[in-house]
This record gives sequence, C-alpha cells and structure tokens, in this order.
Amino acid sequence: MTTTQRPATEQNGRAATQRTEAEKAPPTVQPFTSGFDRGREVIAALRGPAADTAAAALQQVYVMAVHTGDVPGAGTDGDVWLWVDGSSGVRSGWLYEDNGEDNFERNKTDYFWHILPDLGTPVACWAYFRPGGFYSDWYLNTVSVNGKAFTFYRWITDEGMYQGTPA
Repeated sequence: MTTTQRPATEQNGRAATQRTEAEKAPPTVQPFTSGFDRGREVIAALRGPAADTAAAALQQVYVMAVHTGDVPGAGTDGDVWLWVDGSSGVRSGWLYEDNGEDNFERNKTDYFWHILPDLGTPVACWAYFRPGGFYSDWYLNTVSVNGKAFTFYRWITDEGMYQGTPA
C-alpha cells in the first residue's frame, strides 16, 4: 500500500510524519470470533427513544496501555489500531491509537483512553498495524486493557491484523 506522507517537525532525531485523515481510516477487516453476536443484540435493543440515555449509562472508560519492546529498532512511525472483545459479548471495533505524542518508541508504554459500551472483562485483543514513516517495523511487546494483559512479543513488519495471547 502506498501512503503519502509529509515531513513534519523533527522529534528525537527523527523526522516525524503527518498522515491525512484518509490514511488514518480504520481497517476494513474484522477479527472473526464466535459468540459475540450478543453485542449486536444489545445495540439493537438500545435503539429506542431512550437510546442515548441508556447507552450513556452503559459506557465505561477503558485504558489501553501499549508497550513497545526493548530491542534495537523496536519503535515505529506506523499507524496502530486496537480491537477488544469483552466477556459481555460486546466488541469495541477498531480504535485508532494516537495521543499526539511520539508513540510506539523503544521500551515506551503509551496510554490511550476510550469511552466504550461496557465490554465486561476483556477476553481478546487484536492489533492492526499499518507501516509508515522512516522506521516502519515495530516490536510489539504487550497491550493491557484496564489491567488485563495480552502478549504479542513479536516483530510486526507487514500491514495486517495480529492477535494477542491473554497473559
């Protein structure tokens, strides 16, 4: 996939890049799991007159902590999305992870906050990676969702979806 990137300010000796909104578009693939249709049922049930009030009452704050490994060249300038499935049968959908910092650098933990429908306990986690910039490969160590850790421990060099293992 070809992406158009424009040089931005220099950060930590690297030329940072800026991406257009189209380049930040979420992936079109979805993790396939069985037993997660209940999330659709919950959403359909909320589509009544009190949908906004009921949906707001069911929302939770989720903290995603993404830890990049401590190996030479581990950091990336690529784009990252996370997807979480919960024990309640609700799925997060793809969440673009960018907090305005120089994210996903070697031996760094980046934190992202999302307000989502109540997923219950996180039971599965996927990362979608789209390489980009001068340093496109990435060594993803772990992702923690509200304290529930998922291990990846792998180099990610190609665009695609990668599943974590519950720790």
